[in-house]
Amino acid sequence: MAHRSRTPFFVPLLAVAAAAPITPAAAQDVLDRTPNMMDVWVGVPWELHVLLPHRFHDVNPGEDLDLGSTTTFTFALGFPWSSMAGVAYAMRSPTAPGEPDEVEAFVRYRPISDLAVTGAWNSAAGSFDAEAAVARRLGSVHVHGGARWFSDARGAGDDDFALAAGATWHPLPRSAPIALSGDIAVPLDRAEGEDPAWSAGVQVGIPHTAVTLSLQASNTAATTLQGTTFGQGRTRYGFEATVPIPVGFFLGGFPDREAAAATVREEPGESADVVVDVERYAFGRGRIEVPAGSVVEWVNRDAVVHTATALDNAWNSGAIPPGQSWKARFDRPGIYPYYCGPHPFMRGVVIVR
Repeated sequence: MAHRSRTPFFVPLLAVAAAAPITPAAAQDVLDRTPNMMDVWVGVPWELHVLLPHRFHDVNPGEDLDLGSTTTFTFALGFPWSSMAGVAYAMRSPTAPGEPDEVEAFVRYRPISDLAVTGAWNSAAGSFDAEAAVARRLGSVHVHGGARWFSDARGAGDDDFALAAGATWHPLPRSAPIALSGDIAVPLDRAEGEDPAWSAGVQVGIPHTAVTLSLQASNTAATTLQGTTFGQGRTRYGFEATVPIPVGFFLGGFPDREAAAATVREEPGESADVVVDVERYAFGRGRIEVPAGSVVEWVNRDAVVHTATALDNAWNSGAIPPGQSWKARFDRPGIYPYYCGPHPFMRGVVIVR
């Protein structure tokens, strides 16, 4: 692959990302991202997010069915500073020829609501990688885009840039936790015979569990930055399960149960300092920061009952019927993660300063 400088393309892309219109801090729930894009999602502080995508292909097309697979194990820990760090390990990855096992260590920082920057090291390609991502909600559609850079694309010795875009659509936004998604990534200097990378998926939040499940099709295998940028020339089918684990209880990142119970007090008659709209099976402002003494109000805009329940059940709104709300005052600094009782895949956090 011939090398040529593409720096002039990347600088304006970053400028466009920084100037993009933003919305109030939104919960970047896994139902809002696509199979090949992490969007601006940084998760819940001190919660370990486990992503397990499996993608299968026919090893010998036209002969007896012989399935091969690529599995990417991703472990990402959210931090209080609008950031996340993690590692992805892809088995039998075709990203870099001759390197079947791919490890990507990454960090992501979201300086403003709908803009995030990711930096990564890819072991198979021996490459420093980066992405600037933007996102925006337009009714029942969530759109996002990214500009990517690789210091050693595919392990071939040359750098490369790529543009990526995707969207998720909630066909029943107030009635069922279902989303349809798709994305495409186009390297600016594609190798001969290389296709743009694409994916499509159907994503479902499983009621009464913390798990979300995605059924996927893609022409990529691994779900690293490089793995989701360079098409592999064949369609793979698979699924992805995501599981959040609140390790903050073991790391001391959350107040103990007694302190949290004394801190959070129901305030039905007070005016709210911050309003969290609960809609599309997500907490619309899933990660909020408020000063001590603030009153937070949860307004249910879906057609089903939701709750705001502490992960350790130290405080609980009880059932919030459609069209109604619940208010609570947070009196003590700390990190207060919560979920929806009927839909535990809905996660949020109140950070009190």
